[in-house]
Amino acid sequence: MRSSFAWGLAVVPFAFSSLACSLLHPGGSSDAGATDGGAVAMADAAPNAPPPVPDNVNQVARFPDEASLNNANVKIADPHVAARNSVPGGTLVATLAIGTDVVEIASHDNFVLGSFNDPKNASHTLEGWIAQAAFVPGPTPPPKGTCGAGQVMLVSEEQDFCGRACKGDKECPSGQTCSGKANLYVAGKTGAETDTCTIPAPGTTPSTPTSTIIGVQQPPAANGTCAAKYIMASDHMCHFECNKSPLQCPPKSRCTAKLTTPQTPVCEEAP
Repeated sequence: MRSSFAWGLAVVPFAFSSLACSLLHPGGSSDAGATDGGAVAMADAAPNAPPPVPDNVNQVARFPDEASLNNANVKIADPHVAARNSVPGGTLVATLAIGTDVVEIASHDNFVLGSFNDPKNASHTLEGWIAQAAFVPGPTPPPKGTCGAGQVMLVSEEQDFCGRACKGDKECPSGQTCSGKANLYVAGKTGAETDTCTIPAPGTTPSTPTSTIIGVQQPPAANGTCAAKYIMASDHMCHFECNKSPLQCPPKSRCTAKLTTPQTPVCEEAP
């Protein structure tokens, strides 16, 4: 009896201290793993901090349909990957080696805007558009599905995408120019190179046509303005306004509203 009683007295302080500890630190002891796990889960859910502002941030094209990629950290999975200031076929920003760390900023079509250290000077940060396929090891699978109206399947940097082939700025939607470069993708094979519609990178001066077609189009004045009855169109030419009647356009031309925003009918050379 005495030994049992003494043992009981010894246990009481321990039990009391354990109870006090539980009150002071709820969730301790057996719940410690759950608490730590919750902290990890919260850390994982937190958005990544934005990368440093790239040195060339004002020289890279941005697109209105971009989707944020929340600054995800990834690595280049292919050797010799091109990062460009616009897509498709913009100016080369850098060539990235396999294993290069990239912070994914946004996506457009099948391309990713990524931030990375300048391969020539790691103390500088650059950004550029990179094909999604560059982040997946192995050969790029053939494209599936079809493109929308007015678009064709194209390939750039081994990345397939749907785009609009063009021969001039007037064939592109408002705000875009015929300054992209890609290859046609026909019957499962890469075909001939073609010009494509794209948003030019900031600071890029669109080529201004100089050909004048009397009664149809003429170059703007030195200050960028158009003469009376002429309207600036998407091809950077001043086109004669034909809002009263298509008959206002001379022979071998037509009246169209596709060259201006808002859509004002103007004359253009017939195709």
